[in-house]
Amino acid sequence: MGPSDPTVRECSTLGAGAPEALLLASDYHWLKGHAVPLTPAFRAHWEEVMREFARDGLRVLAVAYRDFPERPSPLTPKEEDHLILVGLVGLA
Repeated sequence: MGPSDPTVRECSTLGAGAPEALLLASDYHWLKGHAVPLTPAFRAHWEEVMREFARDGLRVLAVAYRDFPERPSPLTPKEEDHLILVGLVGLA
């Protein structure tokens, strides 16, 4: 089975954008190959990384995703919460 198999109903959404917004919408983050709860300490860590990137003159984007058992149709703002933060990207 794979992405082209019509019997597979699982779907993921992937987003990249303003790190402040995606951090607020995330409940988990990717750490050592697993999604783990985004605790206040880890949230502070990601905020510090954002500040470091900005101090270095980089434009910062966050990348996050969410899995669904079925494809939500249509995608609503409700589905844009409870994300898993994958990381930050700094662009020169």
